[in-house]
Amino acid sequence: MPKSHTKSKIPSRLLAFSYVPIDEVIVYADNPNTHTRAQIKKLQRSMRKFGWTNPLLIDDAGNLVCGHGRLEAARLNGETHVPVINLGEMNELDRRAYIITDNRLAQDAKWSKKLLRSELSGLIDLGYEVELTGFDTFEIDGILSIGEEEPEDEDNVELPANDAVPVARNRDFWKVGNQWLLMPATRRPSSACLQASGPS
Repeated sequence: MPKSHTKSKIPSRLLAFSYVPIDEVIVYADNPNTHTRAQIKKLQRSMRKFGWTNPLLIDDAGNLVCGHGRLEAARLNGETHVPVINLGEMNELDRRAYIITDNRLAQDAKWSKKLLRSELSGLIDLGYEVELTGFDTFEIDGILSIGEEEPEDEDNVELPANDAVPVARNRDFWKVGNQWLLMPATRRPSSACLQASGPS
């Protein structure tokens, strides 16, 4: 293992890559992240086009840590051996937690609608079969039909404290030029009145 001149807080692992018989990989039956049949079909199609680009992760006992969907797609594609990265020894609690972690962290990523629209449009212009990206035809049509710019982050608004003294109260009169404004007793703007003369 290469030596580093800086101290790392990341646990070091000797990762071992290999191909193993598909039946030797032990699926975690209580994996809370489920896969629909439609998603598995997309994975099958992707793997037939691009091959294996993301190996399964297992521990040294053969327990599957990451890649339950890919494993099922490979099985349905008729594969007998699958590529794995062996993470080495992993206790049960860490393994169960990481199965959740790996799926949960991926959910925090978000699409740039503008860039996604641009990329899909470019692929279509070049005649590429864009359904291989994982988006179906209906989703792609929706993405391409939206021409709105992405909203900017909301401005931070500093709200007054709960015990702040209000500047105006219901039924207050305010002079606006040569007119008087009666503050409404409700939230409806139509209840505000401008009077030419002062309050009676």
